[in-house]
Amino acid sequence: MRILQIFNRYTQVGGEELMVAQIGQSLRKFHEVDTFLGSTTELLGKSSGERLLGPAKAVHNWEAVRSLRSRQSEKKYDLWLVHNVFPGLSPSVYQTAQEQGVPVVQYLHNFRMSCANGFFLNHGEICTRCISGNFIPAFLTACWRDSRVASGLMAIVLARVRLMDVFGQVSRWIATSHTQKRLHERMGINGRKIEVIPHFMSKPEEPPPYKKDGNILFLGRLSMEKGIHTLLKAWKRLDESSRRLVIAGTGPEEAALKAYCTQHALKNVDFVGFIPHHKQRPLWEGTLALAVPSIWYETFGTVVLQAWSHARPALVSDIGGLGEFVTNGSTGHVFAPEDDVRLAGILRQLISNPGHAEAMGKRGYEKLIRELSEEVWLTRINSVLSSAL
Repeated sequence: MRILQIFNRYTQVGGEELMVAQIGQSLRKFHEVDTFLGSTTELLGKSSGERLLGPAKAVHNWEAVRSLRSRQSEKKYDLWLVHNVFPGLSPSVYQTAQEQGVPVVQYLHNFRMSCANGFFLNHGEICTRCISGNFIPAFLTACWRDSRVASGLMAIVLARVRLMDVFGQVSRWIATSHTQKRLHERMGINGRKIEVIPHFMSKPEEPPPYKKDGNILFLGRLSMEKGIHTLLKAWKRLDESSRRLVIAGTGPEEAALKAYCTQHALKNVDFVGFIPHHKQRPLWEGTLALAVPSIWYETFGTVVLQAWSHARPALVSDIGGLGEFVTNGSTGHVFAPEDDVRLAGILRQLISNPGHAEAMGKRGYEKLIRELSEEVWLTRINSVLSSAL
């Protein structure tokens, strides 16, 4: 097939953008795949004039429409694989696809179709008040960027998605977990059009030797939805001096997290900043287990695949897709969101019994190879793409 992959980049590179690139690379083994990119940075612009036009382009990006029409006319794509159009590319992408008579397959990475911030998280609390299409609560609570202006703008954009009947126009939807599918069904999307296909990892290299005196690792964006405060509270309860808690990443919560460590005199907590994927192997070599204490409906959690590819267990919140794929006591441990007492107990157990952690990491690696390989994913995705035609 000839496929156009469409993605609006965020202001900071995250797991979603890396996964989009990996999806495109894998699909090229069978198909002709081109990429059409927008970006939130471009939408915001550099000049005051560009910034003034930003809100209008978030509702209808005429430049993107013109470019997409030209690309479709030239290449005659069989379908568009859309990952994200918010806020830079605008919902006009769907309108343009309908005009051009090209089917759309929508890859779901978050909950942006019915949530102004995409997380169903409102100032640290789970919130689905806008799920049915009434976006007034988003404006009233300023749930996106702590701004009523930004939240109101996104409410207008999402209301336009409903008015355009995007839910009916999209040929097929791809969710990465059953939790994600159920929530999109509540939005009003026909569940028969949603296929659950977990993320994958290309054939990993040989895992590094296990280090029984290794550290606890958090790897990801330092933002509220990631629940890192829960991890720090658990570490405080543990009062561990023989191991280190390594926090790799950057984000808006970094200053607050460092201040918490200073205030509570937390020992052995290292903030090592953002580490590119190709330089992470030494990080994993020194890791006993990965902690993923998210407090939002994590759609999948590709960082768990990274842990398993290095034969390390994952300790995850039982929320969203995380609890679906980690088997408690087998490939990692599961705990309730924000339960720092339980997480501290799990950490204590693994530190005192690293052999158990090593065994779980090996089972995670085996599950990755058996169930979450590129080959398995390609078989399932090709079936969905074919059915969209």
